[in-house]
Amino acid sequence: MKLLPRWLRENFKVKAGMFILAVLLWFLVVSEKSYDYIVTTPIINIGLSTDRALVKPIPTEVKVKYRGRGRELLRLIYVNKPHLNLDLTHPPSSGVVKLKPEMVVIPGGLLVSILEIVEPDSIPIRLDDFRQISVPVIPTFELTFEPGYVMVGAPTIEPSQITLTGPEKALKGIKSVRTTPLVRTDLKQTFETPLDVNLPNGFGIESTSRSVFVKIRVERLGERALDGLPLTIRSAPIGKRLEIEPNAVKVQLNGPVSTIADLRLENLTAWIDWDENNPSKPGWLPVHVESEPGVEVKTITPSSVRAVLRKQ
Repeated sequence: MKLLPRWLRENFKVKAGMFILAVLLWFLVVSEKSYDYIVTTPIINIGLSTDRALVKPIPTEVKVKYRGRGRELLRLIYVNKPHLNLDLTHPPSSGVVKLKPEMVVIPGGLLVSILEIVEPDSIPIRLDDFRQISVPVIPTFELTFEPGYVMVGAPTIEPSQITLTGPEKALKGIKSVRTTPLVRTDLKQTFETPLDVNLPNGFGIESTSRSVFVKIRVERLGERALDGLPLTIRSAPIGKRLEIEPNAVKVQLNGPVSTIADLRLENLTAWIDWDENNPSKPGWLPVHVESEPGVEVKTITPSSVRAVLRKQ
């Protein structure tokens, strides 16, 4: 109080009361006058059929000029806010909806009139058939592993597919969706993590799921030898019998520990192909071995065998 001038400190309460009373009187006078005022009014879409969808976005607000007493306009702006109903039950064939004052809904009890729709005064409407499609989710990742470790199989994704909804033209040509990039380094154990789904570009496209869980199996590399893998013959000459010596080989395998531990001879395929017979080294054919995905065949012993043609 000492900071105030002396003339203001003297009879302060009386002077403050008189000031407040003057403000109230001024407000009463002003609020009883009639004014024209432009208010930004939200647009609410109604009546759009469930089998139809908007192709392009439409304005969410419109500027409307209202007339009313000051206190009524204050209630309209801050308390009982109006809105404009955009009825899409029967869109016009021209594709343009003319905005009219009768579309504006004013809360009950307010003595306010609508003079005009200022901006925009019309809205272009483009509709398309509403569709939904299911597409696979493809994870995007950059992974590095500690020496001696490797990823086992393909990543597990849950859910592996998501449903997209929206205008038919916007969904056309979409075959899959990708996740946000996953970057991990020096991995040596299995892990799972949520990843956001990148929705395709296009107005009105929505998804049943915005994220998925991705699981990456990581295991230590191991080695295993299998002996006695039988050889088969491909491209054998017609009318001839092909004898091979030896007729089985030994293989050294490298791969995830759990995978190679379960491998059996019947999980591998070994063969020779007579079409690979080299005239410079007749009768000696290279051995080929095919194993499970993710398992490397390090060595084949012997790597080639001798084949002899016999008459039937």
